[in-house]
Amino acid sequence: MKKLLSHVLTLCVCFCITISLTACLENSETEHTHDFDVNWSYNETHHWHACKEKTCEEISQKNEHSMANNKCSICDYSLTPTPISWASYFVFDNVTISLDVISIIENEEYSSNMATKKYDGAKWLEINTDYDDETYEPIQIITYCDGENVYENGVLIAGDDAYSSFDVLNLFSSCGNSFTEISDDVYYAETVEYMGYTLYEKVTVTILNKKLSSIEIDLSTSDSNSVMKYSFSDWGATVVTEPVIEEQTTFELLFNFENVTITCSNNLSILKNVWKIDYDKWICKHDLTAVDNVVVETTVLGYDGENYYKDGETTNDIDSVEAWNFNLETVLLLKDYENSFTKTVSDDTTVYCADEITIYSSTWSNVMITAQNGRITEIRYTRDNLMDENGEPVSGTVIYTFTDYGTTTVTF
Repeated sequence: MKKLLSHVLTLCVCFCITISLTACLENSETEHTHDFDVNWSYNETHHWHACKEKTCEEISQKNEHSMANNKCSICDYSLTPTPISWASYFVFDNVTISLDVISIIENEEYSSNMATKKYDGAKWLEINTDYDDETYEPIQIITYCDGENVYENGVLIAGDDAYSSFDVLNLFSSCGNSFTEISDDVYYAETVEYMGYTLYEKVTVTILNKKLSSIEIDLSTSDSNSVMKYSFSDWGATVVTEPVIEEQTTFELLFNFENVTITCSNNLSILKNVWKIDYDKWICKHDLTAVDNVVVETTVLGYDGENYYKDGETTNDIDSVEAWNFNLETVLLLKDYENSFTKTVSDDTTVYCADEITIYSSTWSNVMITAQNGRITEIRYTRDNLMDENGEPVSGTVIYTFTDYGTTTVTF
């Protein structure tokens, strides 16, 4: 019985081996032909022809897409363009912006360039035109940022002091809801509102090749036709060349105030202002006193680098707060009159004297600046139009004293 079973198993094994050899021989002699689909299959990066047989994974002619205008020129693959947000139009890089006012007077067109600003990565350069307070002659102001520091006509200034004719463009970026597309890539707003306020009226924004081309603001009245226009050019090609940076003179450096307390008074004893300046923050206590030095009214105003304050509360009445600070800002303009002063040096004290200086049509006489160790300790001058206790204009001496350098702090 065991011998019979052994013979049967031997025959089975031989039979299987014979079939396997026959199959191998057939495969080696017969080449399988794939039938590829004429239509292209594709994914996000490649396209190919797939084998028609469902169980066959063979592919043919696999290559990367050949893209043109967001479509592959070989297969049906196409990119879905990412929608451009309104705010992204106002992200400026490598672009030149010109600000012009265009007026129609008696059918003649007149164009006046107000300012030009070039952006180049983190750098920017703005050329603006201002007018001399006395002669009203045009003055060119070049403001330059090297990506970190800001210079005005070659003199280093605080970044917050750099006023720009183009700052309003930053506000437009959040006003997309004010605009309606009136034709392809042309948007119009009857009023542009920002934080509940009407920023501008009759504004047209034109887009070209997914970039800002122009912003036109209609300033026309019943008497004249005028348009303020921002024009955008050289996207991707603008280059900012660094202007000549001049070092501030010793005299100009005296007016770079940080962490100092400044007290303003006069010999009539009816007015006293005390400013505390802490970098870009300031607070001013204004005392109005009677002849007998009794304080009859006190107002406290300030700026914390972002918000304005009046008597301890934030206020939107910016003009009113800044008006109180105007006297100090006027005094700071003395730094532009170095050539009007004669200098006397004695030990660690330097005294600058000028017989007469005119600022904002106001004439100051007997101007004297006293400095010790490179810091102003006192500024005094005589004016003819100070007010006495009866509100009458009289001649008097205004005195500014500077104390607590390096230790002054501002608290709101």
